[in-house]
Amino acid sequence: MLSASDDYAVVDTAGAAGELASAGGILRCDTCEAQLAKALGADKSMSHQILATRPKAE
Repeated sequence: MLSASDDYAVVDTAGAAGELASAGGILRCDTCEAQLAKALGADKSMSHQILATRPKAE
């Protein structure tokens, strides 16, 4: 997990929720996550969508 890494820190995104919603959400905002991340004090951003999951093979 990123939060366990010494290289990354997870940033609270609550301060950008309204702006993100008005932009149509993270998947429709045309890379707005980078600008919002910078406004929240981050120097990198990442967004991802999981389309399908399956159980791990045992």
